[in-house]
Amino acid sequence: MTTRRIFITLAIIVTLAGAASSVSRARSKFTSSSTSLVALVLFDVSRSTGNAAIRREYLNDFEMVLTYVAARGGLVFGDLIDSAPLSRPSLPIRVSFPSPGLLTNPLNNNPQALIAAAMRAAGMLLNLRERKPGTAILDALTLSSNVFANYPGSATKHYLVILSDGIEESPRYRFTNRTLSQAAIKRFITEQRVAQVLPNLSRAAVYFAGAGTTAESSLSSVKAWKIRNFWLTYFNATGAQLSASHYGPSLVRFP
Repeated sequence: MTTRRIFITLAIIVTLAGAASSVSRARSKFTSSSTSLVALVLFDVSRSTGNAAIRREYLNDFEMVLTYVAARGGLVFGDLIDSAPLSRPSLPIRVSFPSPGLLTNPLNNNPQALIAAAMRAAGMLLNLRERKPGTAILDALTLSSNVFANYPGSATKHYLVILSDGIEESPRYRFTNRTLSQAAIKRFITEQRVAQVLPNLSRAAVYFAGAGTTAESSLSSVKAWKIRNFWLTYFNATGAQLSASHYGPSLVRFP
């Protein structure tokens, strides 16, 4: 599937968000910093998550996020985790749910239609098959920090949902027994902070679902525990809130 086709999906969702209004007016929903809730969902489409059952679980988790935000009003963004998140256009999914208390035209306010459109778009994304090996979760987190920075209001809640097996395999870092040692993790975080590339996620509540669920090979419990420790340590360094209960093979609840 080409990037062009993915962004046709984006145009459909933006139009639904505005219905009778123009597309340019609908886009203003995403440039306003006054929204009270922003949720960003990252879909891992790397080879290690290519199993159909894994992708279906990602869709179920995404629907849980959409349903929550639709009931309260806010923005939902969706993006990919692949081998090179920084080298392509970002945020192919963008949905704006109006606050329930606002006086809106019923013809323009159909949360279920928005949810259905977003689910179709996510289904298209999850049909992608990554040709290049690698999973750059860290780069996707850099993009996440940039997204949240556009919504700095103190009353705005930031949610980051990562649907991934959690295995980083990129030029930036590669998970091995050596690199997953506590000393190596601390050294990496220090290097990232000194280089000023450690993302600022200080107001984000993080949910990490799909951890350890990989399609390519079995993951030993020892390595899975080390990967868990890496992400808990890393997100703590970014200022994000990732509790151990929000890290696991599935999204048990949201939020």
